Amino acid sequence: MDRQRLALVAGAMVALGISGSAFACCPTGTGGFTDSGLGETSPPGPDLAADAEWQVYGFERAGIRHLQVNGGGQVRFAVGYIGETVWVVPTGIDADRVRLPGDPLPEGAGVTVYAGDLNIRRYSTQSGDVWVIESAER
Repeated sequence: MDRQRLALVAGAMVALGISGSAFACCPTGTGGFTDSGLGETSPPGPDLAADAEWQVYGFERAGIRHLQVNGGGQVRFAVGYIGETVWVVPTGIDADRVRLPGDPLPEGAGVTVYAGDLNIRRYSTQSGDVWVIESAER
């Protein structure tokens, strides 16, 4: 993430009064999104995945949404988003292999893992899975 995006995200979090304990409350039940458990291997809330090989969990608080992808008993990665602004949360074993909207796509056909406000597609490459986050309009 470039410094400008990081500054925008940090500024939004400060403006909204979000602290490190922002996800320590109770499930909201809004569209399958909860407000607790981000970063856990078995968070509360429903699995929102479109592919049975993976688990996708949604979290929301103060208008900021996060999606977390788990697989093989581990957190693979998480992304946060507000409107069209998307960032990678530094958690999970695949956090360094996530491509955001506007990044170049890997070769081949990806498999849809989640479809909603954002789409998450997994591309299997020789160097491992590459995860592509796309705008829903794409």
